[in-house]
This record gives sequence, structure tokens and C-alpha cells, in this order.
Amino acid sequence: TSSGGALSLRDTFTTLLAHLEFVSNVAGGGVNSGSARGGGVEVTGGRLQELHDVVFAANVAQAGSIGIPFWAMPGRGGGLANFGTIESILRTTFSDNQALVYGTGEGRGGGLDNRGRIGAIVSSTFVGNLAEGGFDVLSGGDSFGGGLANVGEIGRIVASTFVGNACSQSEVSARFQGGGI
Repeated sequence: TSSGGALSLRDTFTTLLAHLEFVSNVAGGGVNSGSARGGGVEVTGGRLQELHDVVFAANVAQAGSIGIPFWAMPGRGGGLANFGTIESILRTTFSDNQALVYGTGEGRGGGLDNRGRIGAIVSSTFVGNLAEGGFDVLSGGDSFGGGLANVGEIGRIVASTFVGNACSQSEVSARFQGGGI
């Protein structure tokens, strides 16, 4: 697993990430790279109190197989992957991030993949993000949430914008759902 192209917060308590830019970072990247989480930032197991006035732009979480044919590995959270707790995301922009896959794995959350807990997303923008499942000659992987994929908990999303986000697949795709969310 490749995690947090620019920053990986694991099992820590962090009070604040503010006025930062995470641009053109990569988690994963090769055909045999395994799973990839958080092209820009990954939060796992710990707690981030507040994320505000942050830009996630052109980051990539690109998963690959692990050398076993048809073994599906996921690409999650092109900009940000959350597997912990984030209390609030305020005035944050997710732009042109990608969750991609080599092989048949799923692409989840081009901008943000949440598998943990987020208290609130407020006044934030998700624009031009892409989740793209992989494929081979026999089958295709799923893609979910071009802008935001959520299988965890989000308390509320308020005054936020989702524009031009997409889920993309090949002709042999399994499922693709939620261009924006």
C-alpha cells in the first residue's frame, strides 16, 4: 500500500492543517504498486481536528495489482483519503484530483474518499475530480464518487459546490456511480 503522496497522518492527533496547498503529489503509481490511498494526504486511525483553507489540486492515487493476475487493488482518495476522524473541513478546494487503477480494481473518491468519520464539510468546492476503475480484457473495476466517495460517516455537507466531477469506466466496466458524490 502506498499512502499519502505528500503527507500521511497515522494514529496521531493533529489540531490543525490550514492555508496549505497539496499540488501534483502521487501515492502509488506502477502496475505492481498495490493499493494507493490519498494522493495528497491520508488520515488513518487518528484524528484531525480541523482542515481549513486548503487546496488539493492535481494529486493522484494510482493503484496497481500486486503481481497476481486479476487481483484487484483499489485507488482511493486522489486528493484526500480519510480512514480516521476529521472534525471539520472548511473552505477547502478539491480540484482535478484522480483516483485511478491499473488492473481491475476500483477507483473511489477522485477528490475525497471517506471511510472514517467527517463531522462537517462547509463552504468547500469539488471541481473536475475523477474516479476511474481499472480494467483488463475480461472485466472492469468499479468507480464511485468522482468528487466525493463516502462509505463512512459525514455529519453534514453545507454550502459546498460540486461541478464537473466524474466516474469513468471502460466498455467492460462493472459499476460507476456518483459523479459528484
